[in-house]
Amino acid sequence: MADRLTQLQDAIDELALQFVASLVWVNKHHDYQILSSSDIVRKDTKKDEAGEALPNEDGLEPLPKDKFEEGQRELAQDLITKEQQIEMLITALPGLENSENDQQQTIQRLERELKEEEERRKQALKEKEAILAKLEGVIRTQGVWGYGNDQAVDLSELQQRTSLQNWSTAKTFHNIDFFQKAYDYSGLVSLS
Repeated sequence: MADRLTQLQDAIDELALQFVASLVWVNKHHDYQILSSSDIVRKDTKKDEAGEALPNEDGLEPLPKDKFEEGQRELAQDLITKEQQIEMLITALPGLENSENDQQQTIQRLERELKEEEERRKQALKEKEAILAKLEGVIRTQGVWGYGNDQAVDLSELQQRTSLQNWSTAKTFHNIDFFQKAYDYSGLVSLS
């Protein structure tokens, strides 16, 4: 999503295009008007082979009055809607009521919040590493619950098996009770 100033500039450009398109439409579809008593309005329209009206020599395609007025209302409504969108974008901008000092304070507050969140993230990573180290210690000291050393599972295999999203699939491994005991022992989670 673009920043507010870019959105505002795009909306203003669209409004300008709508103004031009509206003027072109009105110019193309207006009806002839008598401006003085000496004016003569031509009512004859040329038709093509299919019987449809062709544009006049001056490029006009007059519409019936009701359709022309309906088109004008629609164009006016589009212009009003776009203008209201621009007003909303302008009110969302930092205004004159916000001094430079206020804006600096807001930026500093946001920077502090960002640093606090970064500290929380780092703390969570440390906790994760501590839990993994604890689990690894449990596996190394308690890892052969009746299986013998040849069936001991190393940490990488444990991580691979425990990364499965579907625990019912994980239960098909022959050492699943080993994993359950390791998790239960470390107090992390119970698979049952």
